[in-house]
Amino acid sequence: MGRIHWSAIVDRARDIVTGYGELGCTLRQVHYRLVAEGLIPNTRPPTGACPPDSRRHAATATSPT
Repeated sequence: MGRIHWSAIVDRARDIVTGYGELGCTLRQVHYRLVAEGLIPNTRPPTGACPPDSRRHAATATSPT
């Protein structure tokens, strides 16, 4: 894939988000659109690298009120 050109990626991500209009989109949607266009690699998600026990704790954690 070579060197990542962040300014082009940021510009394209902005276009993607704007294209959804008021409907909006998720970061995941933007990520996969950038992957599909060959602008960024589809790497292993960060949570996949965590020990299984830490994922279990994160899934049962509650957010502060």
